Amino acid sequence: MSIKGFVVGLTAVTAASICVAAPWTSYELVANGDFEAGTVSGDYKEGLNGSNAHIPGWTLANCVKAKASNVYIASGLPIGTYAICLKTNSGSPSSFYQDVTVPAPGVYRISFQWVARPTSGKTAYNKETVTVSFSQVVDGAVPTENVLTTFAATTYASLTTYHRTIDVKAAGTYRLLFSGTSSVDSSTAFDNVSVRKIDTRLENGFFESGTAGAYPHYSTNAGYDNPGWTISSGGIAPAGSTWVANSGVVGTYAMFIQSTSAAAPALHIRT
Repeated sequence: MSIKGFVVGLTAVTAASICVAAPWTSYELVANGDFEAGTVSGDYKEGLNGSNAHIPGWTLANCVKAKASNVYIASGLPIGTYAICLKTNSGSPSSFYQDVTVPAPGVYRISFQWVARPTSGKTAYNKETVTVSFSQVVDGAVPTENVLTTFAATTYASLTTYHRTIDVKAAGTYRLLFSGTSSVDSSTAFDNVSVRKIDTRLENGFFESGTAGAYPHYSTNAGYDNPGWTISSGGIAPAGSTWVANSGVVGTYAMFIQSTSAAAPALHIRT
C-alpha cells in the first residue's frame, strides 16, 4: 500500500501544546535483566560474587538476590519473583555489571527500576549512593567511565523508574555497571534492567536536523526548515526550554504542536 500523505490530527485544547517523540521500534541487548533466571532458597541469598549461577548473565560483587519480603524489598512491590540488591556492608562497596554487544552506532534507551531497602519501621534503610555507567570496553577494560546518573537511594515504598536515551557513536562491547557506596550497612534493589536500540523509520524522526535557538522556531519562520515535516501549528524547541522539558527528550530538540484556538493543529509527514 502506498501512502501519499499521513497526518497526525489532535483535538484542540485552548492554549495547550503537546511534544512529539520519535516513532521507534526496539530490541533488547541485556540478558536476564529481570533477574528471574536462577533461583535461591528462602527469601534472599547474600554474599553473591563473580559469575554466579544464582544470577546468570551478570558479574557481581557483594550482591544479594531477593524476593519482596520486607527484608531487602518491601512486600507487595511488583518485581516479579526476584530482584538484585547492592549491599554495601560496613563500607565495602558493592556492584554488578553486564557487558553487552552494541551491534551498530545509533540511539539506545537505557532503563531500570530501583527501590531502597526498608527497615522494620517502614522507613528507608541507611542511605546508599548509587552510580550507574555505560562505558565502552577496550581490550577487556573500561578506559573512560561514562556515568549516566548518580543518586541517593531513599525511596523504599514504591519502585522508581529511570530511563535515558543516548547516542552511541561506535559498535562494540559496552559495560552497564551499577555500583553502590556507603559508610554503613545499606542496600538498594534493582529490577527490569534494559538496553534497547531505537530504530526510527521516518526522516528526521528525532527532529535534530535544522537549527533552533533558545526559543521555538515555527515552520513559518523565514529561513527555517524542519526537514521531513510540515506543521500547521507548533514548532521545534530545545530541551529544557519553556516548551520542552528535559526528561525523556532525545538529543537536543523536540517537536511540539500547539493550539490556541478552536482549530486543530496537525503534524504532516512530507512525501
